[in-house]
Amino acid sequence: MDFHLSDAPLKSIFFTHFILTIWAMQGLWLPISYFYYNLVFMCILLWGIHLKDSEEPIQLAMIVNVVSVLLDIISVFIFAGHVKTSLEIFGLLSFLVNLVARVVTSIGLYRIQTERSGGYNHYGVPGLPDYLGRRGPYDIVPPPATAHAVPQTSADVSSPYQQTGLYNQEKTYSAVP
Repeated sequence: MDFHLSDAPLKSIFFTHFILTIWAMQGLWLPISYFYYNLVFMCILLWGIHLKDSEEPIQLAMIVNVVSVLLDIISVFIFAGHVKTSLEIFGLLSFLVNLVARVVTSIGLYRIQTERSGGYNHYGVPGLPDYLGRRGPYDIVPPPATAHAVPQTSADVSSPYQQTGLYNQEKTYSAVP
């Protein structure tokens, strides 16, 4: 199995959420929807690992991850009151650690997405500087200080139509041949 260093952050995000999701589902208090949206998130992460140059899976994973934070908050408020056994307490703690990890991995997914896109997309407010210091993999090269003019000759200025006299000729058409 090949292990590329460029894939390490995405693989660590995958395995972190994979383990924490499995541990959180040990208790029976979570709804089945938790399994489904985490399954979708894991599949999108695997898609992003497979397509190393595409930014689309990373964008989609970031969106699903942010929506999952909202769904996790709703789930914990509705279903966490039913936790009774030590196994369910362990599942709840794993669930909460996974919720905190989602916020951290959203930032990591954003950085991976900007690296894959070349750093040209900016989700900040237009006209304001980027205070987080994000940069793409390319440096901006300033233009040369002086521009050199290209010398022109009389052949460059005049048109071939003007030289032959065809430029200003009018065509007349008659109805009879």
